[in-house]
Amino acid sequence: MADSADIRFLLVIQDSGSLTAASRKLGLSPSAVTQRLQQLEKKLATRLVDRTARTLRFTEEGQLLCRRGADLIQQFDALFEHVRHRRGRLTHVLA
Repeated sequence: MADSADIRFLLVIQDSGSLTAASRKLGLSPSAVTQRLQQLEKKLATRLVDRTARTLRFTEEGQLLCRRGADLIQQFDALFEHVRHRRGRLTHVLA
């Protein structure tokens, strides 16, 4: 099953516009990025990106995953920030 790290990974590819640029941002080799993308596609049993020598284009499924995934990541981040902020308030009240 895919997880939030997979979504973040895919969003870096989308934001970068190419696997090579994504590899630089991720600090991975281009082949490692390609392998991880292939593993994610295998996990989901669908192609997420159409790759050619010069272009990178997300499939309909890839676009959906990026769009919905970005929303979920924002919600996760907001939730975790809320919990951290709340924990800080509770610590001060109890101290």
